[in-house]
Amino acid sequence: MKCKKCSTEIVDGAKYCPVCKDEKNDFKFICPYCEFEMSLGKAKIKSTLGGILLAGFSYQHLFFENSNGNEDIIIRTRSQKEAYLCENCEGIFIPS
Repeated sequence: MKCKKCSTEIVDGAKYCPVCKDEKNDFKFICPYCEFEMSLGKAKIKSTLGGILLAGFSYQHLFFENSNGNEDIIIRTRSQKEAYLCENCEGIFIPS
């Protein structure tokens, strides 16, 4: 499927164009697990007051470890990424 505004190829189920962010195309992101519509939001790393009091300040990152044991940082400290949440099965999708 192509964006009506900028002609970028759009993945099936996307809620909007990843290039021009046009939401007028009425795209919906569908959960690949249970096929419910996913809600757009943000995934981020945050410290809590309890964590700071108990452990002190430290850099925190969200990592993904593949089956070979290699790790990639998905989200760095004090940053955020667009994410989709399925409120039915609680699945989360974080586009790269």
